[in-house]
Amino acid sequence: MKTRLLLSGLGLLATLSSSFSNVALALEPLSIRSMRGCSGTQEHVLRNAEADLLGRIQTVRSELPQFDLRYVYENFIVPGEREWSENSLANQRYSRYLFDMNRVFTLMENDTRSGLNFECKDSMRERHCRNGEVYAYVLFLFGSPRKTIYFCSAFFRMSPDQQKETLLHELSHYSAATEDLVGNWSGGKQTDITQAPKDAYHIGYFMNGTTELTLKRQIWLWNWKRKPFPPTQD
Repeated sequence: MKTRLLLSGLGLLATLSSSFSNVALALEPLSIRSMRGCSGTQEHVLRNAEADLLGRIQTVRSELPQFDLRYVYENFIVPGEREWSENSLANQRYSRYLFDMNRVFTLMENDTRSGLNFECKDSMRERHCRNGEVYAYVLFLFGSPRKTIYFCSAFFRMSPDQQKETLLHELSHYSAATEDLVGNWSGGKQTDITQAPKDAYHIGYFMNGTTELTLKRQIWLWNWKRKPFPPTQD
C-alpha cells in the first residue's frame, strides 16, 4: 500500500510506504542509531527482530551470485523441462535482476552498519497506522526516504517471523526507495522480473525462506515457461 500526501502549507509531496560482490559474512547485530517513543517491551521486541538481520542480508548477498544462468539451466530449466534460449529476453532480464538485487542488498547492508533510526507509534493515535491496518512504514519526501522506520502498535502483535520479514521489507524502503508493488510485476504475459528488486514485498520474502527456494518461487517459475507438450498422434 502506498499513499501520496500533500503536506499542508509546505507544498511538499510526501509518500507514505507501509507495509554481488565478495561479502565477508559477519554475524554482528544490527546497529540502531536511535529508538524513540518505544516502551521497554517494544524495544526488546525490535532488538530481537533485528538481531539476525545483518547476517541474513550478508548471506543473501553472498548466495545470489551462485544462482547464475548456468545454475538455473542445470538445476531448474533442464529437470523442469522449461523453455530456454541462450540470448533470450528472459535470460537478459534475469541477469539484470541479479545485478539490481545486489545493489539493493548492498544499500541495506551499508545502512545497517551506519545505524538505523526507529520510532514507535500508537496505532490509535497516529493516522499513518490507520487504526491498526498498517504495521510499519517509511515516509518519503520528493521520492527520497526519510531515514526513520516507524513501527505501529500492530507490529508488536505479529509473530517473530512476520516481524523480521516486515523489518526487511521496511529496510528496503529506507535504504533503496523500494515501492509496495505487491508482486504485480509477475503473472502471465506481463511478467517482468526486472521490477522485482523495486518491490519491498519481494525483498521481504528473503528473510525467512532460503535464497534458492525464494528465487524459484518468486522468479524462476515466472520467468521461464514450461515447454509445450508435443502434439499427440492418433
